[in-house]
Amino acid sequence: MLMKRQSPIDLGDEVTVTLVFADGQRFPIIFEAVSPASL
Repeated sequence: MLMKRQSPIDLGDEVTVTLVFADGQRFPIIFEAVSPASL
């Protein structure tokens, strides 16, 4: 997944990823950046 960000992700940052499905459904996912490996 490719994400364009204005600023780099810091540890502890809350990041919201919104999945948009083909039928128009939106499914936002909020997660905390705890380590670079989890991104």
